Amino acid sequence: MEGVEIVQYWINHEQAQKSWAKEFKIKYNPENWYLEILEAQILREDPEVIYNTTLTVIPYQFIERINQKFKKRLFWISYYGVRRFGEFLKFKEYDLFITGFRELEKELRVENQKYEFLPQYFDDQLCSSSFNPDRKKSLTFAGSLTYKLNDDHGFSYRRRLVETLMDACSLEVYSELNNENNNPKEAIRHRICKIRYEIHQLLNSLQQPLRFLNHLPGLKEVCDWEVEVKADYFFNPRLMKGVLPPCYGSQLYKLLNNSKITLNVHGHVNANYGKAKFAAGNIRLFEATGTGCCLLTDHLPFLDEFFIPDEEIVTYRNKFEAVEKAKYLLDNPSLAESIARKGHTKAWAHHTSKIRAKEFCKILEQNV
Repeated sequence: MEGVEIVQYWINHEQAQKSWAKEFKIKYNPENWYLEILEAQILREDPEVIYNTTLTVIPYQFIERINQKFKKRLFWISYYGVRRFGEFLKFKEYDLFITGFRELEKELRVENQKYEFLPQYFDDQLCSSSFNPDRKKSLTFAGSLTYKLNDDHGFSYRRRLVETLMDACSLEVYSELNNENNNPKEAIRHRICKIRYEIHQLLNSLQQPLRFLNHLPGLKEVCDWEVEVKADYFFNPRLMKGVLPPCYGSQLYKLLNNSKITLNVHGHVNANYGKAKFAAGNIRLFEATGTGCCLLTDHLPFLDEFFIPDEEIVTYRNKFEAVEKAKYLLDNPSLAESIARKGHTKAWAHHTSKIRAKEFCKILEQNV
């Protein structure tokens, strides 16, 4: 950025961080490499401002310790765009918060925090302002499909939606299924166990003599199970082979630039004190439109602050509407291209990385 010297570290990239420590002969405890290397980097750079792009990755106690080691006053900024938990349920230590989500902005305002609104953006160096009409892939999705137990996370909803569209619309998926979630034999075994569990519960609710069927082999063991089986912990084994390796960085932009339509599903942030499970404004919203995709995304409040629904992007309220609109767009490619062009024009006019860099510099000028 013009007039601002920036040094960036990917603090959770273990290989990169340990390579840096080796280069500068930094000794650290292997069990605490994450924070010890970060501390060494901050001390070496001697910054005026420290900008943390994810609220929940740096403990408050770490910030307190770093502040004590400097004679000058550091200015700490954090981007707030993820679900809060643990100590992060309280806003502390930071001089300024930044968010690109109106639902999360409400929390900052209510708790009297100093903040600025700065939406996400796309990297204009990885795509072109000229619209590309020649696209080979019809409908794609790129993103995380990690499952969380107890279905308390948006990724669970996201994965079920993706599985539905893979079946109904031949959705092409690029994601990393970890070993815990990607095991066809275990997936089938869990589903069989779930059926056994449900049959046991059904028989247990009936009068005799039917209830005695619970003593049959395959059912009598179920009474010792303390929790209900979660078969959805695993990705649908029938669809696993259809999931392609994940794409990041320039590869992701290349995929989007070659996609006529792409699916977006916002992550679960539990915003506005639980009143809003999801919040509009994730980065894919801008990456997809910036590369010229016809974006199919979930309908959320404040989405029209960025793009006009069903004119510059297409929205859905549930998986049935997602399937219906995806099929309609696939059957009407000229309409999909028209929407994509309008979204592309809006993205390049308002949501590029160059535009956000200037807006961020203005925030620094006004606050630091």
